[in-house]
Amino acid sequence: GNINDFVMISFLDYLHHQTKFVRLNLGLCPLAGLDEPSEESRNMVNSLLQFVYSNGSRFYSFNGLYRFKAKYLPQWNGRYVVYRGGLRGFTAAMNALMRAMRVKV
Repeated sequence: GNINDFVMISFLDYLHHQTKFVRLNLGLCPLAGLDEPSEESRNMVNSLLQFVYSNGSRFYSFNGLYRFKAKYLPQWNGRYVVYRGGLRGFTAAMNALMRAMRVKV
């Protein structure tokens, strides 16, 4: 059940001995932190993102990815997407991000 942890720790140990690295970027954790939105962040787009984070595990395990990376006690840094134009602007920004990351929808 912990083979992923074994592989990850073995890989990190190997890298450390080969390169003497001191930091590793585990990548992004999309939508992390949206499980409990604040009063000021409640709007249509944030509500939609919170719904996707909570219920989208059939398509992508946002919560599972967050839990997996959190085991290694990372230093989390926020990354934000800025857009304007309400839902239409949000959709355009997400489509641009998907194209940039070459994710097929």
